[in-house]
Amino acid sequence: MFRLWVSAETLIGLLKEWTMNDEEINRAIAEHLGWTGIRMSALWEFTEPGEDHQVLCGLNPKGNTRAVPDYSCDLNAMHEAEKVLTKKDLWEMTMQLCNIVYGDVPLAHATARQRAEAFLRTVGKWRGEE
Repeated sequence: MFRLWVSAETLIGLLKEWTMNDEEINRAIAEHLGWTGIRMSALWEFTEPGEDHQVLCGLNPKGNTRAVPDYSCDLNAMHEAEKVLTKKDLWEMTMQLCNIVYGDVPLAHATARQRAEAFLRTVGKWRGEE
């Protein structure tokens, strides 16, 4: 029997290389959908009153400055993103989603983050698969 021993530090490093945080996911999907000039912004129009945090914003495909949708947390935003996929890509995304949620939940109950990962894997923009 062959065993491969990997240190915890090495494993954590590999996981960071192969995973994406919510901001990276949102940016990658937005760029794929035609958004440009994406950056973090503290503009008052993108935050709730009294909030002091920055949000991801950019020019949407229509040329309007807007907050980037929260694809990793919003099923409605993912539904809109999925509309750009071809029929072939939708089948590929379904297969990717099967691999991601395998054994956890039925596909209909996949989270926005799981759908976002499947989307990015389908279009070849998931970290490590470019």
